[in-house]
Amino acid sequence: MGRTKWLVACVVTCWAISHGGEADRPPWWRCRRVGGDLWGVRPTLEDHGVEVSGGITTTWQAHHGDGIRSHPRGRWAASWDLEVALDTEKAGLWPGGTLLAYLEGSKGKGIDERYVGSLLGVNGDAYSTEDRATQLSEYWYEHSIADGHLSVRLGKLDPTRDLDTNAYANCEVTQFLNSALVNNPTVPFPDYGLGAQVILRPGDGFYVAVLAMDAEAEGWASGRHTLLDGSPYWFVAAEAGVEFELPVGEAPLAGAIRLGTWHDPLRYEVIGAEGKTAKGDSGWYLSLDQMVFREPGAEDGQGVGVFFRYGYAPDDYSEVEHFWSAGLSYQGLLPGRDEDVLGLGFAQGKVGGPSRDGLRSDDETVVECFYSLFLGLGATLTLDLQYMRRPGAGAGHSLVPGLRFQLDL
Repeated sequence: MGRTKWLVACVVTCWAISHGGEADRPPWWRCRRVGGDLWGVRPTLEDHGVEVSGGITTTWQAHHGDGIRSHPRGRWAASWDLEVALDTEKAGLWPGGTLLAYLEGSKGKGIDERYVGSLLGVNGDAYSTEDRATQLSEYWYEHSIADGHLSVRLGKLDPTRDLDTNAYANCEVTQFLNSALVNNPTVPFPDYGLGAQVILRPGDGFYVAVLAMDAEAEGWASGRHTLLDGSPYWFVAAEAGVEFELPVGEAPLAGAIRLGTWHDPLRYEVIGAEGKTAKGDSGWYLSLDQMVFREPGAEDGQGVGVFFRYGYAPDDYSEVEHFWSAGLSYQGLLPGRDEDVLGLGFAQGKVGGPSRDGLRSDDETVVECFYSLFLGLGATLTLDLQYMRRPGAGAGHSLVPGLRFQLDL
């Protein structure tokens, strides 16, 4: 049955590519969101400072080959999210403020835990809220001063909203599915939790960001029982970067370099030393992205972008000591399909020495290729294929075909 679904999806995609050119679509069909501007309601809300966005994602994946066990029939997972932001100045309150609330939920654990056993994770969207139908993941207030050169955010935060970002490998519902091509797996970012963030932008694209938040955070909870009761533990991360544009051709090519470091204060059992624990460890990471080619006359990101990541965590603390990823993204590869995206990514996690006991290899390597087909009316269908060498740092090979359907609200 799983192979039949995969074949049908391939046929549908090929048909849509060959029959869905730009000239064949009436204007309403190209809406990036379901319902477009909702008969003028959405622009009216935005004029008053209220922005509402959200989405529904369903993912199907099957596992062929080695790992824990093969499961060619496949399994489904789903998630949804809703974000409401208020610009206090547009709302007639006070300048420089932003209030945000973010709700989400998920259903299904996917195939990784029971069938693949990957170190890096074949579906970054599955089990995003631990199978909870609804949770208030973020709620915070941010205040900007000096024309946005300094911003301070307080509340329940997502540590990866502004740190370890990447233009071409950062979103599990629109880009790559594998977790290693979403965020750096060597960084032990806490779950959604209470904290503070400061970003300084002195000019010329340079910025410095500092984050301090509850190291024991649990996304489903408010955080009062971990941060406000007893002695709090603070996870701290700092990132410096520069965002720039290369003056090449008719239009500049955007790029960014980000270098970050982190410190986790929690006490963990030292890997390979039974009964011994250690408190606090640190590591660092790097993230690069650069557009290298822009379609002639295009103004909406059509073209080729490349990316690279690296991360290090001490091997007595983390199972993955060294990590790297690289790849490319091409928007608008086919004529008349300006909003479709082709992605190709590579990632490898190197297992630290203390974790190798009982393992058959010292790394896991992932190759992922996807093609996202914009269907119109806020809908996108993605065909995804992942190949894993030595899943779980074991032996053999795995093949994970997948489908993802995203609906932007």
